[in-house]
Amino acid sequence: MLHLDHVSKSFRNKRVINDLSLSIGTGVHGLLAPNGAGKTTLIQMIATLIRLDSGNITWNGQDIMVMDEDYRGLLGYLPQKFGYYPDYSAEDFLMYIAALQGIGRKRAKPLAKDLLKTVGLKDQGKQKMKTLSGGMIQRVGLAQAMINDPELMILDEPTAGLDPRERVRFRNLVHALSRDRIVILSTHIVSDLETIADRVIMLKDGQICCNQSPRQISRWLEGKIFLVPADYRLGQGQLLLEDELDGDATRLRIYSPEPPSQGQAVPANLEDAFLVIYGDEE
Repeated sequence: MLHLDHVSKSFRNKRVINDLSLSIGTGVHGLLAPNGAGKTTLIQMIATLIRLDSGNITWNGQDIMVMDEDYRGLLGYLPQKFGYYPDYSAEDFLMYIAALQGIGRKRAKPLAKDLLKTVGLKDQGKQKMKTLSGGMIQRVGLAQAMINDPELMILDEPTAGLDPRERVRFRNLVHALSRDRIVILSTHIVSDLETIADRVIMLKDGQICCNQSPRQISRWLEGKIFLVPADYRLGQGQLLLEDELDGDATRLRIYSPEPPSQGQAVPANLEDAFLVIYGDEE
């Protein structure tokens, strides 16, 4: 169990994380917020890359800073832009990461091959990293985060820049690897979480504004999402979410606390919740 107790962090007198408390257990926990909301700051504190200004973070009751290398030994981390040597093969890169983790060569070689097989790169193990596609490189990144069979895995914007097919492949891999461990997946891409996250944690103004399952989050918007004609004029309290094509016509998808004068109610989804919660932000 990972527990954050009244954690705060500021940069240049700007409070990024503000007195935040949170408990995280086994499963996939999506950290969802717009860019600049503090997601990376929060996960870098969890990964011990930056220090807290106040509060503490514990793993099974022990302070992670006191645990030091014992904590980092159970942690797998894929940063938003992870560094790699372009002239290394995928297999050699994993061997290098294994050496940094103190894993001997005799064990590391079959481990690297098994991990490449797990992430669907069995036939690309001998290819240089610079010849791999962006999606393949991210899968190598996922493999290096798994090299020590971590109890806690942190993935920071892992699908940014990937095409839809690679995003689906990556999501499926994360779901398969999440059994019996904690996975924290930070993203601003709603579809990355809607099907695989056990809980979605949303940040606003440095605090948690939501921490529920995707279905629970969508449920509180039930009866408040509508499709209305394209010429509909928004009233007070109503929020335009997006345009939708209905055959050859365009309709507007809106949030409205009360039924509008025109249109029909439709089921809410996680993206609706994201747009409603962050709709007043630039």
